[in-house]
Amino acid sequence: MTDTSTPTLSLYFPLWGATFDSEDVGGIGRGVTVYIPFADEWRTIQRTDVWMAQRRSEGGQGQGPTPPCCIVLFTPLGDTDSIHAAIQERGESLLAIARTAVTALRLFRPGWFLQPEQAMYIFYAPTLPMNVVRAPGPYRQVFVSDPAGIAMTRYELKIDDLTLQLDSPGPIAVVWDLLQNYRRTGGNASVEIALESFNRSYGFQLRPPSRAANLYTALDAMLGGMMARKIGRVPVHNNRGYARCVETALNYAAASGFDDSPRDAAKWLHSESGGRGLRNAIAHGTGSAVEPEAQRIYEPLQSIVRALLRQYLHFAVIWTHQPDKTADRIGLSAESPLSAAYVKALKAEAKAPGSMSDLLRIDGAA
Repeated sequence: MTDTSTPTLSLYFPLWGATFDSEDVGGIGRGVTVYIPFADEWRTIQRTDVWMAQRRSEGGQGQGPTPPCCIVLFTPLGDTDSIHAAIQERGESLLAIARTAVTALRLFRPGWFLQPEQAMYIFYAPTLPMNVVRAPGPYRQVFVSDPAGIAMTRYELKIDDLTLQLDSPGPIAVVWDLLQNYRRTGGNASVEIALESFNRSYGFQLRPPSRAANLYTALDAMLGGMMARKIGRVPVHNNRGYARCVETALNYAAASGFDDSPRDAAKWLHSESGGRGLRNAIAHGTGSAVEPEAQRIYEPLQSIVRALLRQYLHFAVIWTHQPDKTADRIGLSAESPLSAAYVKALKAEAKAPGSMSDLLRIDGAA
């Protein structure tokens, strides 16, 4: 699918473990495509010991291994005549965009695929004499054949999720725009912690308590601790305050793909016999005793974090652009921590439904 008519540097980010229901090309954001490479294309860019091992594992017949679905980005080469010079100049920006695309996929829908950098990513400049540079990761041999024993549900990407025409953005564009708008604010420490912890919860060889611990860290970054009384100097939770905040947040998330009951999810999360009890067991070093429970609740807990994180990104953009106006509405200082402002907005919304809807509802969410 690579266009050789214009000199370009391409980055391939394979989504091992994901499925894709189409042979067409779709977009996540501007310049960020997703498709399954043609067999010859994949053979060109991946013909390594892994490709040969995959071909042998399939009997050595046909055109070789079935290519994985890939995130693929392109950038003009300009006057560069060396792929290494092009990578030095443009590679890091391509990688940053590709990582954002991975996060967008994860925020858009549940499901697991291997972090591309842990297997292999490839730079390809078809018009140059030396035109392929591969960056193998620690798990590049794992996917010689489809690995068994992965407990997480596989990611199912659909062509209808993606943008097919620039003037008609697909559903995933809402999440992509959310991340781009946030990046333009310059970032926030609590958002970065939540995003990093959410992404780490997909770790290939992490044990269930470790995955759950990452998700609890993401929640703490956004809402403060479950029993916290203050974030910074701002009073926040008391009694059922934490559960009410989560329920309020999920009431808006229910309109954009959160399928469970917001009240039931919030009650479970804050219960000593549910999410809070599991969190305490992991935090106090008894995670191995609750490993089956951590495995069972992994995907429901991740769905709560996914819903809140999308909303937190939206709130962060508004807080950055309109700090004084937003702070005045929710009754605190514009110098307050972002997480404290978010919790105060949720508490105000719980008290007067609809009063904070513009701060909590993501426009265009499906």
